[in-house]
Amino acid sequence: MNFLLFALGVVFALVAAAAIRWSRRHPDGPRKEADESRPDA
Repeated sequence: MNFLLFALGVVFALVAAAAIRWSRRHPDGPRKEADESRPDA
């Protein structure tokens, strides 16, 4: 059980680090990119 909690903690840490890194790389967020990539209707 402790190993599962440790594994979950490691995975959560990696996901959190990736999210912070992505948010720093894209300060505007995913909504602006989605609007730009969406074709004008």
